[in-house]
Amino acid sequence: MCYGPQQLLSKDEITSSRPRTAATDATLVEDLRNRLAETESRLERARAREAALTRRLEEMKRFVSVMEILETYLKRCFVNNKQKSAVCSLRHGRWRRWKPRRRDGSDEIDDGDGREMVASPTVDGYSDPLLEVGGRSSLGATMAVALMAAVAVVLGVCAALLRWNEVLFRKKGLPPGTMGWPVFGETTEFLKQGPNFMSNQRARYGSIFKSHILGCPTIVSMDPELNRYILMNEGRGLVPGYPQSMLDILGKCNIAAVHGGAHKRMRAALVALLTPAVIAHRLLPTIDAFIRSHLTNWNDNLVDIQEKTKEMALLSSLNQIAGTESMSMSGEFMPEFFKLVVGTLSLPINLPGTNYHSGFRARKKIVCMLGRLVEGRKASQETHHDMLGLLMNGDQENRYKLSDEEIIDQIITILYSGYETVSTTSMMAVKYLHDHPQALHELRKEHLAIRERKRAEDSIDWNDYRSMRFTRAVIFETSRLATIVNGVLRKTTQDMELNGFVFPKGWRIYVYTREINYNPYHYPEPFTFNPWRWMDKSWESNNHFFMFGGGTRQCPGKELGIAEISTFLHYFVTRYRWEEVGGEKLMKFPRVEAPNGLHIRVSTY
Repeated sequence: MCYGPQQLLSKDEITSSRPRTAATDATLVEDLRNRLAETESRLERARAREAALTRRLEEMKRFVSVMEILETYLKRCFVNNKQKSAVCSLRHGRWRRWKPRRRDGSDEIDDGDGREMVASPTVDGYSDPLLEVGGRSSLGATMAVALMAAVAVVLGVCAALLRWNEVLFRKKGLPPGTMGWPVFGETTEFLKQGPNFMSNQRARYGSIFKSHILGCPTIVSMDPELNRYILMNEGRGLVPGYPQSMLDILGKCNIAAVHGGAHKRMRAALVALLTPAVIAHRLLPTIDAFIRSHLTNWNDNLVDIQEKTKEMALLSSLNQIAGTESMSMSGEFMPEFFKLVVGTLSLPINLPGTNYHSGFRARKKIVCMLGRLVEGRKASQETHHDMLGLLMNGDQENRYKLSDEEIIDQIITILYSGYETVSTTSMMAVKYLHDHPQALHELRKEHLAIRERKRAEDSIDWNDYRSMRFTRAVIFETSRLATIVNGVLRKTTQDMELNGFVFPKGWRIYVYTREINYNPYHYPEPFTFNPWRWMDKSWESNNHFFMFGGGTRQCPGKELGIAEISTFLHYFVTRYRWEEVGGEKLMKFPRVEAPNGLHIRVSTY
């Protein structure tokens, strides 16, 4: 694809009869490729314009349909009232007999059984039943007209608001697309419809389109080549662009929010915690002991594996960060942390009852708890070799000194990122292995071979972890098929031109990588759970492999997360067998989760 203006060869240069060499042939091929890419880009823009006109035509058709429905409703009201008038006229004609007028201007009416009623004064001295029903008919017609006027006003206001939001973000050269409502944009459709919303927008506007989601104008890129270019070129007009709700709740010093020198310093501090040596000698033994304890007493029980893996991911991370000190506050910490997670993907509207408000309050409480933990460590003067100890000992074991605020924000980031990926991948691996017995058999064979070399009480070590090749393949395939991560966000610091479109300064770019996971060109039979495809280790270095991010933003905790999931699967498949109960529904956007839980019945293997 093209990322800027290209200098193309002229027709005469292409058809020239001068001697051709390998160099000129290569130039010619490259030129033809550039021409083809430019033609494809123009064709895609033409299709996008056609889609925009089609959308406007559909909106007009919907408006005409509404007016036709109103017209049909008014006609029906008129016919019904006319029929009622005729029926009442006949009824009055059968049983009302008129008598001479009284002096007061009213008439005596005999109802047929000897009793007399007095009619109201009317035109020419008589009370006409048709006029009475006609009054009611005119009232109904008036109400219908008022309803029609109200609907027209509402439609007009809605159209004006939609148009106003389009005009507000209008700029020459923008990709096609829609901006939705003021403030809210298309956030509701994005969160509720998820992949369907994305695929519908792509069908209308092409693989690059504009929208307004999570409180900010956004350009969505579903083009693999452009996505790779964006991820690999941070600093050239591109910085992290996560939603305001996520930045506010995770903290302004978290590694996802900073860039430039601050990002390099914080990333280096985190990477120092997650080197293979640290994982092998400090973190893996801690993870092993915790997961053994966590899996105790599951036998012959009905277990919600979603709840259990969430607890495992959070409590294991707390244990790695500050050991028994953090575990002692886990009962108070967990409910606040779950509120914080929900609040990160919400509109930044700080009103009581909103997810953002709840998440922001939860952050304040969590900061207080972690602040007490940090102050306690300072007061104790003891040396600790956990993550918090390494972060605080900046002059000794970690040469990157961080402030207390930066340390707390990094702890929250570690907890947040590890919780999302480890818990969801563990849950979905259990489900996919249950649904694919051959993969479960292969995985169990790998782990039973490890156990045969050890005593029952021996923990797994770094060499055992490195030998779990099929386990690693299961984790990657689970992450791909379930799409644990849908994409990443960047923000422009200047106007940019990419693929023939203008990306305005301050807009966010949503690098949407979900559909790459289901591209049959990259993954044959993409909707089939096939861990064997990952046994070729070179797949991890493919250009389309974005499961752990890309460029300088690749997840620093990748190996730690894989080690934790591998340890869980090791003890789970060697201790237990399980059957799924209930067949609960799974949601895969914006987060992979089972709204009613994912229940399994566990028994001893």
